[in-house]
Amino acid sequence: GDRQLRKATTMQTYLAWAEALGGGSSREPRARILAETTAIRCGFSGKRATSVLVQRGQDAPREIQVGRAVVVAAGVVASTQFLMRSEFDNPWLGQHVSCNLAMPSFAVYDERLDAFDGLEITHSTRLLGAAQTVLETHFLPPGLFSLAVPFYLNRHHDLMRRYRHLTSVGCLVGSEPRGVVRRSAHWLDRGVVEWSLGQQDLAALSQVLATQVKLARAADARR
Repeated sequence: GDRQLRKATTMQTYLAWAEALGGGSSREPRARILAETTAIRCGFSGKRATSVLVQRGQDAPREIQVGRAVVVAAGVVASTQFLMRSEFDNPWLGQHVSCNLAMPSFAVYDERLDAFDGLEITHSTRLLGAAQTVLETHFLPPGLFSLAVPFYLNRHHDLMRRYRHLTSVGCLVGSEPRGVVRRSAHWLDRGVVEWSLGQQDLAALSQVLATQVKLARAADARR
């Protein structure tokens, strides 16, 4: 969200809607959200999911019985690890993983823009000839921005003094499916991810960076 309340978080939207919707009966129960709870693995009867083993905080693990289905939506790494712990039988599990390579950039202008006060990630464009590449409006608050900038001492200080004269653009590049997620030794582990950039990834990132420079120059950026 933001201070003008023009963007709402999932706490205000999807989670609240899930708890509110439904008839409240056994046929149409409302969603129940369990905070600080880890899903360890899923239990099966044949090919049908029948239960989920969970642990809440420091409590002992317990099983939750499944009525219809289990929806696994924890991101590519955590979802893969969950299915591996559940002994999900699929030879392609964890193979050929792709992701969005993120690369933010910023430009400095003579005019004071206060770009940070706008709504970020509300405008985007796709690059011609690069179907898996998206540029979007983006900005970081001063503290986080100061940590993300790869400069030090005087150069860092001079840039932060011109914070109100900066714009920032983020890019997302769909990568080649070269990643592998391997099973971790323990369910508390985050999992092991093996990754290497391919030639197509490097070419796409170079194209995006060149495009960002052209856009900044066209808008009379100083640097």
